Amino acid sequence: MKVKIFFSALLLSLLAIACNTLAPTRNTALEKRLVGPWQSGSLKLTMNTFGNKDTTRVFEVDETTWQAKMGMRPIHTIYFGDGTFISEHRNLKDSVIFSPAGVWNIMGDTLMVKDTFPEVGLPYKYKIVINEKIAELTGIEDCDNDGTADDDYYGTIRRQKR
Repeated sequence: MKVKIFFSALLLSLLAIACNTLAPTRNTALEKRLVGPWQSGSLKLTMNTFGNKDTTRVFEVDETTWQAKMGMRPIHTIYFGDGTFISEHRNLKDSVIFSPAGVWNIMGDTLMVKDTFPEVGLPYKYKIVINEKIAELTGIEDCDNDGTADDDYYGTIRRQKR
């Protein structure tokens, strides 16, 4: 009986260690690099099965075409050290048209973002790579609103002066 209990305890301990090893942990070093002001740079959406059909559509903008194609200024987002953020979406006349806020963190190499204001939104996950002044974000979303998260998202943001 004691042998069974010992082996059961040993097995549970090994399982707990394995789960903790496999689960991503907060990447505080990468979080510190993200803290501060950022501005949208480029965006590429590859919408697979566009409109639930066997059609792929690609939408792409960069810093030179952002305002013309998006009809707004690049999005300005500040990531705060306490795990919150605020974004400003401005029209071409520089008036704020939308200003969501929320929470964020980085687990492993994944940035997790969730709007909490003006309403709670779905969480988004992006693989993030931060270079000197540019961060690259890649993920899967439902960009074409067809009910299936099967669209490829790629975006860059550029660090702004504090």
